[in-house]
Amino acid sequence: MGSALVLIPVLDWIGLPFAQARSVGLFVNGVSMIGATYSNIRNKRLNFRLGVPIILSSTLLAPLGAWTGHLIPTRCLLIVFITFLCFAGIMMLFFRGAKYADQYREDKPVVGPLLTGVLAGFLSGLPGVGGGGVLSPLMILQGFNPKKVATITAFALTFLIKATSNNPFFARPLRCR
Repeated sequence: MGSALVLIPVLDWIGLPFAQARSVGLFVNGVSMIGATYSNIRNKRLNFRLGVPIILSSTLLAPLGAWTGHLIPTRCLLIVFITFLCFAGIMMLFFRGAKYADQYREDKPVVGPLLTGVLAGFLSGLPGVGGGGVLSPLMILQGFNPKKVATITAFALTFLIKATSNNPFFARPLRCR
């Protein structure tokens, strides 16, 4: 899980406006994901065939999520963010991958990762977080090896964070209703 999931609430709690807190969270996540992706490419751990459909779909849907986020009251966005945190936390706590160790998928489908990218892109655009908390659990639920999912998530989030952080809708302050 990315640092934005901790940074955003803490920065908001100490008084930084929510829109600025998510920008800081995205920046920190972006820097760490670039480093992780570089390391994964250099060590030949990255599966590009699984990562590219996620990148394309999530990068296209993240701006739509960001735009939609500006139409939703801030309180509702915070509820989405809390739900996002709870989903990711439950998956981290209760998923037991060890019992599936010999059953991981080795195929390279396009539709599942594409739809995962659509959902992760839109949902990460709403509150302005990286999206790994949705992307990783959905890929693991599809039967992919968690170690491969971690490399794909770092790769995809590098592009997703770039798409959401340069979005003109993030430059506008959120209106409290």
